[in-house]
Amino acid sequence: MAVRVKDISPSGVRKWMYGERIPRPDQMRRLAFATNGEVMPNDFFLSEHGNAA
Repeated sequence: MAVRVKDISPSGVRKWMYGERIPRPDQMRRLAFATNGEVMPNDFFLSEHGNAA
């Protein structure tokens, strides 16, 4: 993911990507805005099959 989000470190993004951490609600909102909705809060909770990620 190449999008920069204010006050979120690259290591924080890496932890989200690998499921090591879930972003806080305010970070999820900023991430959704920065990616024009391509990454949404549900992306951190549901997989393609409707199961928890």
